[in-house]
Amino acid sequence: MKNKFIKIFLQGTVILFFVFFLSFLTGEKFSIPSGKIFDLRLLRVLTGLICGIALAQAGVVYQMVFSNPLADPYLLGSSSGASLGVALLVVLSIKTPFIFPFVAGLGAFLSVILVLKICEKTFSKNTLILIGVALNFFFSAIVILIVSLKNKQAFTILYFMMGDLSQTNRISVGIVSVLVFALNFFIFKKARILNGISFGSDISANLGIDFKKEAKKLLIFSSLLTGCAVAISGTIGFIGLMSPHIARKITGSDARFLLPAAGITGACLLVLSDMFARRILYPTEIPVGVITAILGAPFFLFLFLKNDIN
Repeated sequence: MKNKFIKIFLQGTVILFFVFFLSFLTGEKFSIPSGKIFDLRLLRVLTGLICGIALAQAGVVYQMVFSNPLADPYLLGSSSGASLGVALLVVLSIKTPFIFPFVAGLGAFLSVILVLKICEKTFSKNTLILIGVALNFFFSAIVILIVSLKNKQAFTILYFMMGDLSQTNRISVGIVSVLVFALNFFIFKKARILNGISFGSDISANLGIDFKKEAKKLLIFSSLLTGCAVAISGTIGFIGLMSPHIARKITGSDARFLLPAAGITGACLLVLSDMFARRILYPTEIPVGVITAILGAPFFLFLFLKNDIN
């Protein structure tokens, strides 16, 4: 196991560094940037790496807890919760830059906590999904209402909902980086339990695992990861769906190997998507969430048509 983990980690790290420098050097022309451009591009690529890791590993947890390959980190309403937090700040005319990431991340986290609280008595996978979908629609409806009433500020909300890696700062990225790696550590420590939970409540009980207790812990950890990513990048879709599937083709379904491989895959996917977002219509820049959606929607349909959901 140790040798396999080291091999996956080293190979993934080499690929990650290649993608990092490719994106870092890609701008108006392929060269090493200088001055303020150097700082901005470095921060942007680092943001993509951190968010890609967070969303991908949260995606692994969601897919294994729900035993559903079509699950993603936004399944329980975290994306709409984050968008609602930003929309409320716009309504209140609060423009402090550091407040936006905090409120967005908190909104994503609290929406998941609300779902878990509502499902406390009838805790099951189907109940969690149904309540999550219902809250997602409810929060999204409120956001649309706010956008309708606040036309002048609508662009801020809509851009956040499409995802963007450029509207961040060093302090936010630094804090989120520490949180993401700390949460990664806790989730990786639960890898064996995650393997057991993926077989369902009955089998996990036979293995001596308290399904409800451990599933809640893992969902909370992964929702915190999602909240961290949303806080500095907005709601970027499909990274948490695609990355675990791509990594699973290489490592198999063992969470001990799948978690780091998916994290590296997610980081590469998001950084490359952002690179295309910057270059494809240059000098116009499009939100990175548009690129991930263009890639992710056909990927989702492919999984469905291939009957991988069974």
